[in-house]
Amino acid sequence: MPPQQQNTGICTGRECKNITRGANDEEECDDDEDHFEDSYSVPLEEMIGEEATRGIGVSRQHTNSLYEAPPAWSLAPSIFPSFVQSGLEGKASFTELKYWIALSLTLDGRDKITKVLQYASRLMAWWLVSSVHSSRISRAHARRFTSLYKSLGSSRKAFRLGRSINEIHKISSMGLFGLFYWHLKQQYLEDNRKSIVGHDKGGLREENAKENDSSPGKPPCVNSFLEPSRSLRAKFDANLVGFTRRIQSLLLSSFVAVFPSNEDTSVVWWKLIGSLLKTLGMLGYWLGDNANFLTSSGALDDYSLSDKSRLERRKNWLETTAKKANQFYFFATIVGLATNHYSYYRFGLKSAMLGRRGGQSEEGCSGKLEPGEDNDRVKHSEWTKQKEEEKQFSLFLAVLKSWMDVIVFSNNPGIDLHKKLRGRKNHEVIHCLCGLISAGTSLLSNFPDANK
Repeated sequence: MPPQQQNTGICTGRECKNITRGANDEEECDDDEDHFEDSYSVPLEEMIGEEATRGIGVSRQHTNSLYEAPPAWSLAPSIFPSFVQSGLEGKASFTELKYWIALSLTLDGRDKITKVLQYASRLMAWWLVSSVHSSRISRAHARRFTSLYKSLGSSRKAFRLGRSINEIHKISSMGLFGLFYWHLKQQYLEDNRKSIVGHDKGGLREENAKENDSSPGKPPCVNSFLEPSRSLRAKFDANLVGFTRRIQSLLLSSFVAVFPSNEDTSVVWWKLIGSLLKTLGMLGYWLGDNANFLTSSGALDDYSLSDKSRLERRKNWLETTAKKANQFYFFATIVGLATNHYSYYRFGLKSAMLGRRGGQSEEGCSGKLEPGEDNDRVKHSEWTKQKEEEKQFSLFLAVLKSWMDVIVFSNNPGIDLHKKLRGRKNHEVIHCLCGLISAGTSLLSNFPDANK
């Protein structure tokens, strides 16, 4: 008996091939998901009848369970790690407009939303000028999207005008400016002391010379040549040790005051150095970016020159400031990648250690707690686990953003890492997708929490 052309809607894998092949036995089912979609969209009784349902051994209750769509978060544990689910659940609803409005009212939120539009426009421009869509109308649309993403980039530069003041404030909070002022003050006092001592010694040497001249038979009074060098060396070593200790105590106290931590001194010093280097890199980037924006607006032009010379000078200055800004930011992203990776590594070690301690304490307290106390202990453990997973999610976003920023800025002018290593620029799709992921991680980090 030849096979009939019908679709039961519940076939999977090789069964689908046997049921839906039809008269032509060589034709195969290429996509199993289409059949699953048909089974959800059309009731089983309407397709093959209730008798066929009983014939293949599928009950009505089971078929009704097939029609119910699973909840949105039911598949999350099987797709994403638990800390990603906890981090997303800790954020407010992404479907409510008021939270997006609150995010757009902040400077970072508006900048990252504009960044998403910028890289999306750039990706659309590439897609329209690709070989598949190379018509005349597509090229015209591509020029529109290209102009849009360039204008959005200039708008982001306007948002960032004056951001270098934030980095200067961070450096000031770390105590570096106070340290430099203290060092200059000590140098000034030391120079004054040396001038006073030198003046006194000069007067003493003049008196000794007069005494030697008045008594020609007496040998001249000559001091030891080693004594001044030893005293100066000891004084230099003492000043160097004191200055080093002053740097350590001042920076460490300032850093702990700004970023309080209960970790050991080596970890605090590592965070201090990483934060300082990243802050200096971001300071150079903001200064270069602000200078680039002011130059593009014509605010820094020399109008005493001719128009041709003035525009050529502006173009050269734009290229220079853009390259320097990209280099500073690439340095900051490399430092940020190292610090974020180390922070994530330290968090993993700390979580593993706390997990072992928690397991040992539960084994020691098992059977000694009353039911009410046991429930409170379980609730506290779940709450602590959720908070730790939310922190892990934020650290994961920081690491992911650092990687995306490194990939994006390694392709920018001034670095051109891909062009130097591979002989060509990075692919435009990869560049735009990394920019979109970087902006998305920032939006997730700055998105309002659920309890706010």
